Amino acid sequence: MKQAKQRDLLKRDYLLSLEQISNYCGTPIKRINNWVESRGLKVARVEGNVKKVRIDELIDFLVRHNMHIPDSVIPIKVRKILFVFAEDLIMDEIVLKFLMKFFERLKKEANLIIDYCSYGSMAKMKLLVFKPDLVILDVGSTDASCELCHLVKSSDEFEGIKVAAIVESSKINEELKNRLCVDALLPRCVDIKSLMENINEIFDKV
Repeated sequence: MKQAKQRDLLKRDYLLSLEQISNYCGTPIKRINNWVESRGLKVARVEGNVKKVRIDELIDFLVRHNMHIPDSVIPIKVRKILFVFAEDLIMDEIVLKFLMKFFERLKKEANLIIDYCSYGSMAKMKLLVFKPDLVILDVGSTDASCELCHLVKSSDEFEGIKVAAIVESSKINEELKNRLCVDALLPRCVDIKSLMENINEIFDKV
């Protein structure tokens, strides 16, 4: 109950002092100052001698640096989504720029916390640190997608995480869904409204 009240407060007050960040993150104030001075955590306002940081800036910073996001700084009803792509796709500069713009739109328009990675060891690390509510797999390699989905579904540490796969609309069928062992198949598109409708359906299912 106390944590819920804290999160509700943070939803209304989007600015945190460095001392508050230190308390919420369980990190020494000296390190928080280092985040501001050397690692790119942006200060939104200075009131007197007190530096203030926007909650969304703090969350983006923690995501960029693969650090755990304390539940107490996540506004209520905001979901964390992890996208997983084939490594060669992420390595393509043009594709990556497009994805970054799309993710920014998702964060702003759909009020989500977004992170991404490639298949392989990085994916497990992201699952452990980011602790997403939903993993969305880009099915470039069916074998890699099956392996990661099996890891999520069979591990107690990832209990409760939903998994969906992005595929071409023509390939959406029950056989592929069962083969991948995912909660849902999502059509490949850049329509944020349609994507969010599909994501909400996943969470609405019992």
